[in-house]
Amino acid sequence: ALGWLGSVRGHRVEALGVEQFGQTGSIADLYRYYGIDANAIIDAAESLTTGAPVLHRKMAV
Repeated sequence: ALGWLGSVRGHRVEALGVEQFGQTGSIADLYRYYGIDANAIIDAAESLTTGAPVLHRKMAV
């Protein structure tokens, strides 16, 4: 709900979060489904920067 807040001061932001409910599964599966797992966070951060990509990603279980 507050994903836009950082952009008020001119910061580039990429909002991540759950927009619907009702899915079941393990925590890892749900995080991956909703795009809030470690790799999704890395992808979001990389989309906002021009720096070198992250080389060490956490592999899905």
